[in-house]
Amino acid sequence: MDPATTAPVVDNAHAKEVAVRPVAQADESPKIKPRPKPGDVPFEFAYFPSDDGTDENLLILLHGLGDTHLPFAKLGKSFKLPQTATLALRASE
Repeated sequence: MDPATTAPVVDNAHAKEVAVRPVAQADESPKIKPRPKPGDVPFEFAYFPSDDGTDENLLILLHGLGDTHLPFAKLGKSFKLPQTATLALRASE
């Protein structure tokens, strides 16, 4: 084994060698997902892409009885989660 890709691991006072493989390199381009259109979702909604321009994740927010999606859309955007777009759905009446 190549010493650059092994690391000693101690397990109950017994030494072991564990091989570590380099992580496969994925496409390095930013992941920008298409913005949902009103016809794509059967409910009224608010969508905000991530501030850093990479939408790898999606935070979906649902409101409770008697509320609307708008305060939750603002809440989700205020989190400023990296690589995370926000989608707040309004329930049907």
